[in-house]
Amino acid sequence: MKTTLNLITLLILLVITPKASALGQVINPELAQTVFANQELNKQKLKTAKFVWTVTGEQPATKKTPKLSQFKIHTRWISKEKFAVHSTEEITTTTNLKSTTEKRSKTHTFDGKTHSITDKLNNPTQITLKKREAFNPIDDWLALVKWDFYGTQEDTYAIYLESPNYKIIWSKITLNNQPLVQATFQSLKHKALKTIHHYDPAQGYAIVSEQDFSRHGIQYLHRIYENKQVVPGLFMPTQVNIEFAYPKTGIHGKSTQYTLLLDQCTFNQPIPDKIFTTPLTPGIKVIDTTSGKKKEYIYKPKKIGPSKNRKADK
Repeated sequence: MKTTLNLITLLILLVITPKASALGQVINPELAQTVFANQELNKQKLKTAKFVWTVTGEQPATKKTPKLSQFKIHTRWISKEKFAVHSTEEITTTTNLKSTTEKRSKTHTFDGKTHSITDKLNNPTQITLKKREAFNPIDDWLALVKWDFYGTQEDTYAIYLESPNYKIIWSKITLNNQPLVQATFQSLKHKALKTIHHYDPAQGYAIVSEQDFSRHGIQYLHRIYENKQVVPGLFMPTQVNIEFAYPKTGIHGKSTQYTLLLDQCTFNQPIPDKIFTTPLTPGIKVIDTTSGKKKEYIYKPKKIGPSKNRKADK
């Protein structure tokens, strides 16, 4: 919510004082206001949710890297100020000689104060504890859909907005007889370097596709979102198809392909508090950075000693 308000404030400043474009050039910023304001209103309709995703993907072999196949089941619970994520993953590496499979499970929990990460790779397990100041459940969920390292749409837009090296062009277009809003993030240094987002007004301005082009003019990333109305006015992807390739070769050559399928989802239903807590078990390695300093130790439960007054009690 805070990110979105800051973004809308920046847009208003650009509308009122277009000469103050040290933040970057924006064409038709009123369209951006419409898109993000509608998205924010729809986000407020989501109080709690549980999602179960199945992720499948394949990265083709190159001269330097083997073929990788991935299968992942990802369960996520979110509420207004808390979240929990559990995923199990199998990655198979295939070379000319053999195939090896690595199994991993990972759990994230955030109880409103502490973010804990339980990581189990084959057999070893460790827990990382760290602070997390803010949490927006819908944005955190969108980060998953955007493959975890891309951030949310508003965050991405704010980064471009603050860069004097990019021009952001908002426009209304018709694609396959469907009216859409298009945002083009255009590099001023390299004309071919750009990112294009499409938003559908009929779906609450939910994003329906993303395309990234390299400075060579080659499309190397393409996401297509198939959205479904989960609560009135709020559309979310039930399937995401992702193609990624090297910026010099493009997705028409050897490309990595992923599919995210939403298998189960429930919305605005009570979630037990225990889901958002991580129990510490004896012998587990803990990395604690909540105090600002890194501490590593093996967890041992505190022993409750006998009462000093036990004799007196008798």
